[in-house]
Amino acid sequence: MRVAFALVAAIALIAAATLLPGEQTVSTPSSCLICGDRGAADALLNLTLFAPLGAALAFARVRAARIVLAGFALSALVELLQLYIPGRDPSYGDLLFNTAGAGLGASVPILLSRWRMVAPAKMTAWATGLATVAILLIAGSAWLLHPSLPRLKYYGQWTPEFGNSERYLGRVTSARIGDLRVRNQEIRRSEALRARLLAGDVLRITVIAGPRPQWNSPVFNIYDDRQHEVVSVTARGSDLLIGYRMKASRLRLDQPAFLVRGALANVGAGMPWWLEIRLLRGGICAFTEARSACPLGSTLSRGWSVLLHTIFPRGVERLLDLLWFALLFLPAGSYINRPGTAVLPVLVCLAGLAAANALAGLLPIGLIDVVAALGGMAAGAAIRRVSLRQTREQHPNFPPAN
Repeated sequence: MRVAFALVAAIALIAAATLLPGEQTVSTPSSCLICGDRGAADALLNLTLFAPLGAALAFARVRAARIVLAGFALSALVELLQLYIPGRDPSYGDLLFNTAGAGLGASVPILLSRWRMVAPAKMTAWATGLATVAILLIAGSAWLLHPSLPRLKYYGQWTPEFGNSERYLGRVTSARIGDLRVRNQEIRRSEALRARLLAGDVLRITVIAGPRPQWNSPVFNIYDDRQHEVVSVTARGSDLLIGYRMKASRLRLDQPAFLVRGALANVGAGMPWWLEIRLLRGGICAFTEARSACPLGSTLSRGWSVLLHTIFPRGVERLLDLLWFALLFLPAGSYINRPGTAVLPVLVCLAGLAAANALAGLLPIGLIDVVAALGGMAAGAAIRRVSLRQTREQHPNFPPAN
């Protein structure tokens, strides 16, 4: 019964993630494998999305070859349906990584059996090693959230029109950083502009407002000569989204934009408004007449945003922060079989988070983030106890608890 429920849940998750309309208005099938600026993030998400399906089928005693075939068939059906769903872009890459994800999920029962048989003497080493891996992933994702402005020719774009967004019907009247103007054309002093942005100088943009847009509506962009975003300002309702190119983009991962809520709350069509932006190592300072947000940025717990970033409600974002920390430390906890085994991995967790918090250059994490990390360890340890108890009930000759 539990296996059937897991299978239904896995299929429902796939349907929810792949068959709902997206923001784009035109779906374009692609022959590439890793597509677009965030292609690596999409590939990793596709692997993860189909892994529960493969695991559920494996626990249902379906053979690995048939699991891979089932993953391929379901993925092919999804890609076919996406041809008719607005905002969805089917691709051969999605088909490949979805199928591979089902294959990875098929290996879960084998990995689980090996996990159960780890010798007691190796428990502390495994737990400590996995806690160290979690710290390295946290530090690495923090590094990916730092600015990475390319040394290329830059172009200013005022109220640009893109096929996947709403056109902003206002107009930019000026943009400058110090005495350097950013016009709606090639920027001759691109290297000077880059240096000033990285130094944290203030970029000031003045605009005559258009009607309040319902969807994302680009107001001001700086792009390089490879058509990559360097800085962007987007209006959506009464909010502003501000983004800049991060190190994550080098690996074709996603990168977050920063939401200044209510920045245009008091601005009507035809009224002038202004925005001042200053880049930080892991965020921005933003000022308008109606709203000041400084600092506005990421913490160590926001590392999930390099894989999946959309604008969630603040409460949902905070929940994802805590779940990210908990999931990263859960594997370490799954090798804790007694209090003595927990001492070293817990010390690694606490010391590693303190060091990364001090050195990463992001906004500081809070006590609740640390609690989430330790809670992930505790959850892993509880999973181990329950799993071994169930195994001993089903197999009385199974070795005693480690």
